[in-house]
Amino acid sequence: MPVLTISLVVVAVILLMLVAAGVRLVQQYERGVVLRFGRLLPEVREPGLRAIIPFADRMVKVLCRPS
Repeated sequence: MPVLTISLVVVAVILLMLVAAGVRLVQQYERGVVLRFGRLLPEVREPGLRAIIPFADRMVKVLCRPS
């Protein structure tokens, strides 16, 4: 019984870490562009909490403020 409990806790921690790695915050003055395996995805991520696929996507934030 303790082995099952420990394994469930380990799986839950790993899932929580994956979810945390896939959440990004885009500020109001930024836009996010997503690169999936180095290729640019067509949609631009608007401000707010945005989800990406961990280890496959990379988000680059672009400033939209005037200089």
